[in-house]
Amino acid sequence: MAFAPFLLSLIGVAVILQNIPTIAFFIVLIVSLLSFLYGIYILWASLSVLIEVTEIIGTIKKEKEEKIIELLSSLVEKSGADSLFIKEKEVQAKFNNKYLKKDEGFVFSVNKKYDIPISINNASDKMAKKVEVGLIFPKDFLIENTSNFSIFTTEKDQIIRFNNEVVQAHESFIKGKIGITFLGVDEYKIYTFIKGENVKYYNFNFKIKVID
Repeated sequence: MAFAPFLLSLIGVAVILQNIPTIAFFIVLIVSLLSFLYGIYILWASLSVLIEVTEIIGTIKKEKEEKIIELLSSLVEKSGADSLFIKEKEVQAKFNNKYLKKDEGFVFSVNKKYDIPISINNASDKMAKKVEVGLIFPKDFLIENTSNFSIFTTEKDQIIRFNNEVVQAHESFIKGKIGITFLGVDEYKIYTFIKGENVKYYNFNFKIKVID
C-alpha cells in the first residue's frame, strides 16, 4: 500500500523534468510532494504496528515461560521431587543494600533521584539457574531505563525484571543500579516475585514510603 504514493511521486518527478508549463509544473510538484509525504506516513504507521506486535508477542512468550515455570514448580512439589528445587527464600534479592522480604520498609524523599543497587543472593548449596526477580512499580515512579533490567509498562504499572543465567551456591550477584525518582508523596506496596529454573516460585509485598 505504501508503494503506490512513492510510485506516484516518482512519476511526478519524471514529469517535472520534462518541459511543461509553469502552472502544470507547480501542480505536479505539489502532488508529488504530497504523495511522498503520504507514503512516509503509511510507512511509519506500518512500522509502528510492527513494533507493537513484536512487543506483544514478546510479552506473551514471556508470560507463557513464567506459567510453565510455575506449573513445573507445582508438579515437582506434588510429585515429592522437592529436593530438586532450591527452597523458598534461599534465593533473595537486595534492594538498596537490604534484603527484600514481606512487609520490609524503605523510606525515600520525593522528587529526588536515587541510584538503588540491586543484587541477587543464593544462600543454598546448589547453583541457581535462570533466576528472575520481578518488581511491579506504580507509574508515578520515574524509572531510568538501563541495560541491566527489562521494563514493561501497562496503564497502571511498570514491571521491572532482573534476570541472571546462573548464581553460584553461597554467592551474591550484583545486577547494577536502578535509577528511580519518586514523583508523589505516598506509601506504596510493591509486589515482588522471585523464581528460576530450579528456584521455587514465591511472591510477597514490600513497602516504599515517599516523604517530603
